Amino acid sequence: ETDARDANIMQIAKYINGMTPEKAVDNLLQMDDQDIIDVLRAVEDIAKKTNKPSSVAYWFSLMPAKRAADIQRKMANKPASLP
Repeated sequence: ETDARDANIMQIAKYINGMTPEKAVDNLLQMDDQDIIDVLRAVEDIAKKTNKPSSVAYWFSLMPAKRAADIQRKMANKPASLP
């Protein structure tokens, strides 16, 4: 079940990465915070693996400030697993 969720999150990250920033943020904002965090971490992972810049910081700038801050706070309180 975890593997299926990880695969789904990675696929969503690929879709979101292919959208315009505004559309990507609109879609992200419809998700719950934990799903957003998982997708953003997957986007960061894709950027790292492909040696390309990540759009995550820009997407945060397009989000309502309170929602972006809440998501960032949650990300800071539960850091991603280290390889």
